[in-house]
Amino acid sequence: MTKEVLIGVLFVILFVGIVSGFDYESNEIEDRYFEGDLIKGTVNISFSGDVATGIISSNLQGGLSLLTLLENNGFIEGIDYDCSTQGCVSDYKTVGEVDSLNLDSNGTKVGFKISGDEEVNMDDPSNGLSIDLSSVFGASCFQQVSIDVLADGERKFSNYKTTGDTCNVKYSGCFDSALSSGYTNRIIPTQDAFCEKIRLPAGPGYKVGATVINTTNKSGDLEMELYDSDEEYIGKCVLPEHIQTPEELGCVINHEGISEGEYYVCISSKNSESDYKIKSEISGDKCGIRENDIGEDSVIDYDIFGYSLEYDVVDFTLNEAQFLETQSISLKNYVGDYISDRYAGDCSNTNGCIIPLKISGRAQTLGFSNINLNHDSKQGGAVIDTLYELEEEEATVTSDYMEIDLEEANFTIPFGTNEDEFILYIDDVKVFEKDIEIDESFSFDVNPKIVLIGFDTEFEVSGVGNVTEVKWTFGDGERETTDGKKVFHKYTESGDFDLNVKVTNINGIEGERTFSVSVGDAEESAELLIAQTDKRLANISSDIKGFDNWIEKEISKDLDIAELNASLKKIKSDFELASEDDDFAEVVNDLLELDMPYSIAKSSGGSALISSGFNNLDLSYIEELSGKEADREQLENAIINWMEDNYNINIDFEVISAFSDSGRNDLVTKFKFEISPKLGNQINEDYLIFDYPVEGIVFKDDYREKGVSQGGATYIPLIGDEGRTIEFLVGEKIGISSLGTYISPDITSLGNLQSIEIIERDSGFRWGRFLFWLGVLIVVLLVVYIALQEWYKRRYEGHLFGNKDELYNLINFVFNGRGSGLGDSDLRRKLSKSGWKGEQIKYAVRKLEGKRTGMWEIPIFGFFERSRVKKEIAKRQHASTGKFINSPRV
Repeated sequence: MTKEVLIGVLFVILFVGIVSGFDYESNEIEDRYFEGDLIKGTVNISFSGDVATGIISSNLQGGLSLLTLLENNGFIEGIDYDCSTQGCVSDYKTVGEVDSLNLDSNGTKVGFKISGDEEVNMDDPSNGLSIDLSSVFGASCFQQVSIDVLADGERKFSNYKTTGDTCNVKYSGCFDSALSSGYTNRIIPTQDAFCEKIRLPAGPGYKVGATVINTTNKSGDLEMELYDSDEEYIGKCVLPEHIQTPEELGCVINHEGISEGEYYVCISSKNSESDYKIKSEISGDKCGIRENDIGEDSVIDYDIFGYSLEYDVVDFTLNEAQFLETQSISLKNYVGDYISDRYAGDCSNTNGCIIPLKISGRAQTLGFSNINLNHDSKQGGAVIDTLYELEEEEATVTSDYMEIDLEEANFTIPFGTNEDEFILYIDDVKVFEKDIEIDESFSFDVNPKIVLIGFDTEFEVSGVGNVTEVKWTFGDGERETTDGKKVFHKYTESGDFDLNVKVTNINGIEGERTFSVSVGDAEESAELLIAQTDKRLANISSDIKGFDNWIEKEISKDLDIAELNASLKKIKSDFELASEDDDFAEVVNDLLELDMPYSIAKSSGGSALISSGFNNLDLSYIEELSGKEADREQLENAIINWMEDNYNINIDFEVISAFSDSGRNDLVTKFKFEISPKLGNQINEDYLIFDYPVEGIVFKDDYREKGVSQGGATYIPLIGDEGRTIEFLVGEKIGISSLGTYISPDITSLGNLQSIEIIERDSGFRWGRFLFWLGVLIVVLLVVYIALQEWYKRRYEGHLFGNKDELYNLINFVFNGRGSGLGDSDLRRKLSKSGWKGEQIKYAVRKLEGKRTGMWEIPIFGFFERSRVKKEIAKRQHASTGKFINSPRV
């Protein structure tokens, strides 16, 4: 070995030792498991400067931070281990004074530093924080700069000044202004206003209004009101008088919307004798509500709208008065509480106290002036007029050797795994590996998991087919064996019990799981579950904010965070009003039905080749785009060869899922295509094609995407010799092969195609035969449209349901649920928990109610479809269905 190689090896060993820090000694890991089991046993290990947020992972499912694992094991900071910072939280260090910043969208942290002072406080009225911010960034309809005070995502402050001009993007709820009919003109009420839920962007204020019809000569003030998504009142304004009728009227409500969000925009009249009217409709999705019913399900839509006001040039001040006006809390108290909570008011340590500000925005040079932080301390009052750029320092952990129980890490053996060893990692550095044996098993669930003392509770196994035996060990000394999935058991003491359930299916395969059952009186059980659900909602809200904004928006929409918030708020209200055991028991049942996820995270992912989808190419799309047809076999080979010659394509994907007690719910699949031409100097336009409906894809940016084949597929034009990165979401778990993706030019550019047929297109008609051909054309168009509507309906139905039995089973479930008195919101929650997607539920309900399920229809086959639905329900009911039970849509 040469001297240079030896030095290199020693350097690598030293570097790994410095980075990893831990020292592994031994393990006592069990070596025999069933699929679905948790890894059990201990590892003996010490730490020396390991990052507290470092990830403990394995080759199996699961993972968590080092600090969380230590806390789960019951270890205590200062006794079992030491942290480099108090509370083992990350801290900041200053890297230089700043009076200006070059901003980008990722944000930069700056802050004040208090050094050498003890008993620091901001209590005196003369204390406070103030900074003037300015840049050459002009007026804009986009938020130019945002300040996250304390850099924790809780309180954001932005440019509050406006030019007073209205941005030209009109925001409305679900009102469909493109309808040719179906509107109802409704008199604007003097009480219980008409409201529409509208998603508005960030803005320094909003112009809100409605299209109002004045049918009499009487006049009276029309008033607009604004509520946020939490139903909190924001403000109001009065609409101007009519000049003509109907007329779009609007007025301004000064409210700084720091970030995009849902608002309720309401209209009412102040004159009971006036006869002002507004359009309403009940087709499609609905966002309208009466003022007294805000927060309930919408049943109508109103012609109400909102505009964002334009931000003025960046020249504003962060200070006590402006923060109090926009945040409704005191800035100095907010900062003072942070110093007290984070540093216990003691800034005499080496690092001092850092008050961070995270500043984000559009690309610009942002200047700071008139910088002041006034505070009191044991040493007296002080003024700080310097701002520092900050770097975040992760907290590190140091300890002697400790026995860590790995069961607390929740490493789970996947079903269907081929693994035969367990490997433990700390921040991707291998700690140890051990051979294990894994026997075949299956997944199942048991409910309920929160029960009352002294009541016979029926426990039931779910998620598995026919069983031959179930062995129940209740954790209180009682055992029972059943040949079915249900058992009754009464707990006589409160507390948490481990319910072990071993199930044998008809194939003789065993599945075993242990569930934690919480036993208490109804009130205590409800209170504990509310606290747990609150924590879960906070956790998933935090998880969602960890994704990019465009992904965060779609996940929030998919999960319907606003609905979860509203449901939890109502349950809390019911709890406050409850007085009897039955009332509290109802609260518990509602919370269990809510099935709040405890985590939102990436569940799987990786890279793929576009060629993995080559067995699923629909070439009709490129033929439609080219206006020509060719022999399909020749065309497919030509496209595949052309792609390999002309493009480099890298594809990354990841599935983002919600995890709850009922299991995993895959929310979206994120794809990232990195595409670069091989030859350069590309002149002609090529097409990136996805065999997926354009309405079902959410793109990160505007890629000029369009629909093809009546929107049943999607294409993006590619031109130029530079690489492109295209990112998008699909609202389900889907592989690249199911996308049916390929790139192709106009098929005449492929060459070597011997049977290209040019599709002739009629360019006009002859005047002498005008009447004759017009009549023929109308008949043909009707026939074609009817054929097209039926083709689209069946294609769309086939996309949603693998076979028709799935559809009619779902329709039958909705029919039975309505018949038993269940509301549509209850049905939606039950079906969502069972894995049905919102689009499938909506389709089944519309089919049951005899409404159109796709494009606008000529209902020539409506009678036969309704008869088919009735027959399918009757077949499942083994009896006549009678009348359909109609109610508002799911």
